[in-house]
Amino acid sequence: MRILFLFGEISEGSGGIQGYSRHLLKAVCASPVVLDAEVLLLRGSPGITALLTPPASQGRIRIRAGGPRPSGLSKVRWATLALGQAVFHRPDAVWCGHVNFLPVALTLHYGLRLPFILETHAWELALAPRGILSRGIRRARMIHAASRFTKDLILSIQPVDASKIRVLPRPADFNTFTPGPAPPELLERLHLSGKRVLLTVGRLASTERYKGHAEVIHAVKILAPKFTDLRYVIVGEGDDRARLERAAQEDGVRDRVVFAGPAGPDECVGYYRACDVFVMPSRFEGFGIVYLEALACGKPVIAGNGDGSRDALLDGRLGLLVNPLSPPEIAAAIESILDKRVGSSLTDPAVLRETARENFSFEVFGERVKENLAYLWPN
Repeated sequence: MRILFLFGEISEGSGGIQGYSRHLLKAVCASPVVLDAEVLLLRGSPGITALLTPPASQGRIRIRAGGPRPSGLSKVRWATLALGQAVFHRPDAVWCGHVNFLPVALTLHYGLRLPFILETHAWELALAPRGILSRGIRRARMIHAASRFTKDLILSIQPVDASKIRVLPRPADFNTFTPGPAPPELLERLHLSGKRVLLTVGRLASTERYKGHAEVIHAVKILAPKFTDLRYVIVGEGDDRARLERAAQEDGVRDRVVFAGPAGPDECVGYYRACDVFVMPSRFEGFGIVYLEALACGKPVIAGNGDGSRDALLDGRLGLLVNPLSPPEIAAAIESILDKRVGSSLTDPAVLRETARENFSFEVFGERVKENLAYLWPN
């Protein structure tokens, strides 16, 4: 069968929608069901094809990419190109990589009777126009949800047959993220030698305060008297940094909170290796690939107990789940790990990595995608 993909961007790494889109595309095109793929990227460059080998090298994927910074006009051109490709090449289905592309997917569905698959994560569902989102949920042949939390969110927006919403957990790169010693340069630069380190990796955006940075800062205040060597490293950048710096100052722990700035995948490996506990008590995480990256590096993890983090941590088998709005509970979880009062299954690096790999490797992800395709097109 032939599929027309509508994606915003694809990139290296396993994090973010861009990285997920790349792995999804490779998994779909590795299926014997798919014979041909036309990929329309809103952002990117022709060289992006190299990220998709080996499927791309077999000539099964053709990519048309827009510029690095799409304007209103380029978005119109992209949508027009999508319509033209569908009219002249007649794909068997459309793969809608983001709810923002639903207007195009629905136009092709109504105009050409093309079935479409919709990818969903979580936060974008809260921001999308409710009318078109409801229509997209009703009309989609299949919806991929990042987690059970995302699936429940979809059903709360538009009740539909729950069987067409398939939970598809995100994969992690267990080749890049591996256990090992912390980089001496990083320890020296951030003055972390001999310290016990908490770590959060995530954007510091005012629209993503649900990730729980402020609550961890409050937890650090609670723990400070007992753990005088405790440091909280925050990797990421965004418009919410000033607020978090003020929070650390007001809590009297500004000298214990390290704002490390943004980091690429290779740099993040060093941060994971340098930490004692990865903690991100999110309230609205669609899944949370950073939890898996930390686990791949053999690190204990603490996450929120009410969102997609539960799926990433296998309902507590891979980490501690806490009330994300309770700094005392977050502090107690951190303390229990630092004091080694939790079972070895939650702290043993080899066990954490292997259990995560068994459930969230690229290979497992690929098999899940193939199963979903076979469910849709059994012949």
